[in-house]
Amino acid sequence: MKKYLVLIERKPSFTGNFIQGHREFLQNLREVQTLILRVDSKTKPEEHMCCKRIL
Repeated sequence: MKKYLVLIERKPSFTGNFIQGHREFLQNLREVQTLILRVDSKTKPEEHMCCKRIL
């Protein structure tokens, strides 16, 4: 089974244009239970998310 590690990180270039797409992608991963979530304590939930697939 594929597992994903999600790192949420503050980016100066963040525009917010892809928030909904990221939310849908992460929700799909949660539903199939392949999501591991790690959040930087400085990051707000609406900020940019970077996703990496891990084994």
